[in-house]
Amino acid sequence: MISEGIELFRRATEVEVELDVTARRISDTDAVSKAIEATDLYMAACSEFMKASSTLKNNEPLHVLLSRNIAFIMKRIEALQVLIYQQGACRAPHVVLSAEQVRVQREKARISQPTDSDEKKRTRVAQEIIDTETSYSAALQKLVDYYVTPFRDSKLVSNTSELFGNIEEILGLSVAFLKALETKMKNWNENQTIGDAFKQHAMFFKIYVFYTNGYQAGNAQAIHLLKTNDSVSASI
Repeated sequence: MISEGIELFRRATEVEVELDVTARRISDTDAVSKAIEATDLYMAACSEFMKASSTLKNNEPLHVLLSRNIAFIMKRIEALQVLIYQQGACRAPHVVLSAEQVRVQREKARISQPTDSDEKKRTRVAQEIIDTETSYSAALQKLVDYYVTPFRDSKLVSNTSELFGNIEEILGLSVAFLKALETKMKNWNENQTIGDAFKQHAMFFKIYVFYTNGYQAGNAQAIHLLKTNDSVSASI
């Protein structure tokens, strides 16, 4: 896992070196595509480092080193996201509104502003988001406890990640995200928000790409196991 992460990290830095050259030419449309490519490689490297880190908790020096590498990668991803946004903004068409359109937009904005009577509604929405994430996190935990771990222990499959993808990483993200949301709710007031919790974790949501990319293959393997292995059918 560590060697794969290092190789992905090396490729990401190579793409970013190319990006440093193309980014100086604002008209170069390759800048955004290279930034996206570098981001994907950094995310893949981070995924490998996160998997390795979870298995090396007893090796404090290496665990700390991987944590620092992950933090560095996250900073690079943030910088790339800024570049992607800026380049996209440069290419976005400039829209000119008439005085009447501006007035209508301002009126809509004024009406949509939260009032005292909206505060309870806002609180209910925030609580519903937390309740949904709580249920989702609990479901992921059951999946890991009742399926992923038993399959790994039974040796029915050589590699559980081929069958379940990076579901344990997704669980880790869900737990961290839920904790951030719950912290917000503990200090909830009319000035408190949860949007920044989404923003802080947004870069990690890309780990779902690795899950979805391997979903079809994992589903096919599950069907094959059900057809060819009686013990799998019995366990389900």
